[in-house]
Amino acid sequence: MKHGKPFENLKPDNFKLLFFPYDVTIRSIRDLNFTHIPLLNNMKKTALKIINHYFSFLTNNDNKLKMEFHYTPSTYLLHLHVTVNDSVNHDNLVHICHSLESVIENITNGNNNNENYYKLNNIQIKVKKSYILERKKYIEEYLHP
Repeated sequence: MKHGKPFENLKPDNFKLLFFPYDVTIRSIRDLNFTHIPLLNNMKKTALKIINHYFSFLTNNDNKLKMEFHYTPSTYLLHLHVTVNDSVNHDNLVHICHSLESVIENITNGNNNNENYYKLNNIQIKVKKSYILERKKYIEEYLHP
């Protein structure tokens, strides 16, 4: 059995981590408010600690890391995506990415309404044209034959 770091052959172009909080009542960024700031800061701290311990190729490249939430999420259980800047082709995504830093900033800064920023404000989403066409076809064929 080889000893050492189990992920030493992993390269930045295929680096992806997901972090889930223990609180399963938080479904998406819509559920976040001021009381979740310690949780968000802890998710960042934990992610950096794990990356520094297991992924030595990223230790000196913290500025290349992306920590973000997707909205709308693929799974309605809050989770933080951690990737290297150029490892994901965002043209294929059907959601908008919200950086961890911007989520914390939106909740904590500005006027008094920011405590529930994501609950009270409209959140832009991205929908691929092919998805709209698929839904239209489904409606035409199955719901209104």
